[in-house]
Amino acid sequence: MKKLSLGKTDMTGTVARRPEGGWRANLVGGSFDATALLDNVTKPGPTRHDDPPLVIDAKFARVLLGPQREARDVIAQLYSDGAHWQASASTLRPSDRGRCVCASARPAARGHSIFRRPILAPRCVCSMSRTR
Repeated sequence: MKKLSLGKTDMTGTVARRPEGGWRANLVGGSFDATALLDNVTKPGPTRHDDPPLVIDAKFARVLLGPQREARDVIAQLYSDGAHWQASASTLRPSDRGRCVCASARPAARGHSIFRRPILAPRCVCSMSRTR
């Protein structure tokens, strides 16, 4: 997509089929409005488990998280097997601090997630292994 401007989201990117099945999205932009996604995180949703796998690589100058909440210099990698989000890794700079936060999560046994403790880095250079 050459350009998507919708509300406070302004981005470009590609979405392509993966050889092993599913989709890969590479998204880049000045801003991404994640408020609706975050508002729905705790709400029950459909129990579909037949969605195709999805890999997302994203880089945004600014991500809106809610009223007067945002993150800057966001780089995120996410992987879903179609039923669950299997892995995520991200770096971001909270707008009110000069340091970056690096965090990742992967599923553990019995459906629990392992969240690695966020690492504060003086510069936005964190080790991010590819999720898939």
